[in-house]
Order: sequence, then C-alpha cells, then structure tokens
Amino acid sequence: MLAEEYGYQVSDRRAAEFPGVMELLRSGRRKSLQRGAAGVAVLACVGVLWMFPGTHLFLFAGAFLLAPYVLTVLWVVITDAGWPGAAELMRLARQHPFQVWPCQAEEDSKRWNTKRLLLLAPDGKVAREFRTKMPDSVWHGMTDGRGVLWIAGDLRFNCLVATPGADSVWAARAIPPEAQPPRSSHLNAVEDELLRAATQEAFRYWLL
Repeated sequence: MLAEEYGYQVSDRRAAEFPGVMELLRSGRRKSLQRGAAGVAVLACVGVLWMFPGTHLFLFAGAFLLAPYVLTVLWVVITDAGWPGAAELMRLARQHPFQVWPCQAEEDSKRWNTKRLLLLAPDGKVAREFRTKMPDSVWHGMTDGRGVLWIAGDLRFNCLVATPGADSVWAARAIPPEAQPPRSSHLNAVEDELLRAATQEAFRYWLL
C-alpha cells in the first residue's frame, strides 16, 4: 500500500467500522432514491395529463409550477452520471481501511463543480491525482487548498474520501497518469504540519 510505503498512517480497521461512515453513506443513498422516485412521479403525472384530452391547461400549469424542480432533478441525475454511487462507496468502506494523505485541492478547469485532489508524497510531489465532488464546507475549510484527508480504496480506481474523523464523506475518481498535466510544485510552509499529521496524529483519538 502506497501510504505505508511513504510512512503515512493506515487504520487498523475497515472504513465502515468508523462511527458515522455507513450512516452518512446510507443517508446519501436515501436522498438519491428519493430524488429518483420524485422524478419518476413527476414524469408519470405529466404523462397522464397529456394522455387525457381537455387537461392541457392543467398540464401547462403543472409544467410551469414543477419546471424548476424537474430541472433540478434532471441536473442532479446528469451531473451524478458516472460517479461512484452510495452502494459502491459502501463496498469500498467495507473492504478497505482508511489511508491518511496530505492533500492539495484545486479548481478543476475542465469540469464544472468538481475539484482536482492531489495526494502528496513526502517530498511534496504529486503521488496520485483524483477528480472529486468535494463538499463546499471542506473546500472552504482547507487553508490554501491544503490539508489532510482520509482515503479508502485502491488508488488506481474510485475511492471513498473523508475528512479526519469521517464527519463528511464523498467520492473520488482516479485520473489516469496520461491525463495528468506535469506538475512541479512542492509543499512549502505547511509541509511539516501535514506530514506530521499523516504519519503520527490522524488516528490518535481512535486509538485511545
């Protein structure tokens, strides 16, 4: 495991065993199912109104009132296409421990509403690169886009990402090496703090 090779911490139990992880993932799955069911119900109502003559007025009125909601549901479905679902993230949590990684997050110039997450080696070089839908609260909470995150999964593929303590969890997709731009940046003033957290402190309060 690459994190162990770098001297970073790896939890002695699977990610699913950390308090709150599975509850957060189940909540995400429920929300996805609710959005899908609501979208199907709306489309079914529109279809019924369209099939029966004399109801076009109700159809147009309903379409006007429901258009923002329908568009929101469609937008969520389209933007979530291709991303790991809650079921896959739960599988990753059950199969893999958390690895502790010092990270740098950047705006993704090629995708709207996504970030590039760079996993950093001890010398500050980029060890792995992911595309992720990082929560805004996590993005704004990282000083200069740098911090320590927990990663569960095979770093070549889809992974589960969490804040330390697993208060927030989300998905990430590995970017193939050939699609990664050359990078030469290194950690500067925050290097010692990030590396110390990755090698010593991250799981301390779980081990007491």
